[in-house]
Amino acid sequence: MNLIVNAISILTNLINCLNCHHALNVEDRYCSICGQEVKESKTSVRDLISQFFGDLFTFDSKIFKSLKPLLFNPGFLTIEYNAGRRASYIPPLRLYIFISIIYFFTLSMMSSEDDSPNITFTKKPKSGQIIFGSETESLRVESIEQAYLEGTETSLLDSLGLSHTKFNELFIKAGVKQYMKLHVSNAGYMQYLRKVVSFMMFFVMPAMGVWLLLFYYQKSNWYMDHLIFSFHFHSLLFLVLTFAVLLSSISEWFYVMAGSYLLWYFYKSLRTVYDQKAGITLLKMTGLGAAGFFVLAFALLSSFLASFFLF
Repeated sequence: MNLIVNAISILTNLINCLNCHHALNVEDRYCSICGQEVKESKTSVRDLISQFFGDLFTFDSKIFKSLKPLLFNPGFLTIEYNAGRRASYIPPLRLYIFISIIYFFTLSMMSSEDDSPNITFTKKPKSGQIIFGSETESLRVESIEQAYLEGTETSLLDSLGLSHTKFNELFIKAGVKQYMKLHVSNAGYMQYLRKVVSFMMFFVMPAMGVWLLLFYYQKSNWYMDHLIFSFHFHSLLFLVLTFAVLLSSISEWFYVMAGSYLLWYFYKSLRTVYDQKAGITLLKMTGLGAAGFFVLAFALLSSFLASFFLF
């Protein structure tokens, strides 16, 4: 059968794509089905180098073509993507992942870490009743250390006025144990927390897409249109925060400037993409901000709890 296909290809001045075997004209440079370049199966050193630098510079060109409008032309990338003009720019999800990796890497490098050596508690403290502060104060560190070393974590329940249920006992034991681990390795915990927060942000973006769908349903009832907006805005958010983190060593005012720019950018993006009047946009922006605050607060609280008990 293959011999018959090859014979027909030769007679009709056609060739076959080496990747998907689709019939091509001899003057074709790329396969119309899979996109592979039409070349001989044998690869030379020149071809290998050309492929490497070609992919590298293509990626670089898409970065510059994507980052410039992302920073200075709010809503442009979203409109272009939803209109189907996508080949010149980095796909929204890839753009977000690329920028978020840079942000969290920069944050981990710039954050001050505890360089003190690990602490090992070997000396048993003097026996005595566990000491707490006043009712309005938090537990003293020495009390938790003593409870941990003496194995009397459940006695904290009495001091807190909690009943000795199985859940409370397991919770207080786990809490004291994790607290001591944090006390020994605070820097390690902060690194772990950043990983959890970066993971939780993947749930914040779809939630923002849902709120946008609810607020702008009359503009588009297709959820993905709103999700693309969320991807682009969060990409811009992490990009601006990256600059703020890098420049914060010069002045903390860069955080204020970053926050002001993000507010303006969010408003401008909404007006550009959804094309509504200024007053309506400001009203919806306030509602979206309130909804986003609760979603973000829930995500951060979940991140802290997950990090605390899983670290």
